[in-house]
Amino acid sequence: MDGRRGTWLSGLLTGMLFWTMFAAGAASLGAALLIPAWLEYENTLAQRDASVVRNEQLARARLLRQNQLAHHRDDEFYTARYAERELNLRTPYSDLHHLVDEAPDVSAMQADPSDASMTLEPLPLERLRQPEGLLALFVLPQTRPAVLVLSGLLVAASLLLLGGRAGWAPARQTTK
Repeated sequence: MDGRRGTWLSGLLTGMLFWTMFAAGAASLGAALLIPAWLEYENTLAQRDASVVRNEQLARARLLRQNQLAHHRDDEFYTARYAERELNLRTPYSDLHHLVDEAPDVSAMQADPSDASMTLEPLPLERLRQPEGLLALFVLPQTRPAVLVLSGLLVAASLLLLGGRAGWAPARQTTK
């Protein structure tokens, strides 16, 4: 009876060890394979969102410049007021612009100071470049290959443990 109990306990411990090793190896292998791709996907989405915002800013600036150009072409008084206010030039119309009732408002035509710098700010890529904590283990090029190898070895060792239990156990010697 003691032999059967030892075999049963040995099988239980071997099974628990197999599943623990297999789960830990598979989880770390999956994380090392999926987390970098997920971070790259998030980075791509952030770049897409930034480009959409940038396109909207450029569309507003383009419309503003088109309206401004149309006013410069069509309205002498607008051009005179613009030269007077923006360039500090004295024009022949400087004394007459107060006579115009419905002149376009130059301040409404000016670009918003936040839109004036139409440069696209670089995206914050710190998450991809300098991950912190446990995430760094799976992403950094210094540690990622080691994690891949070790987790692969852990999965292989767990499979060998299972295989050893099923078919590689020493044969029982029978006595006559």
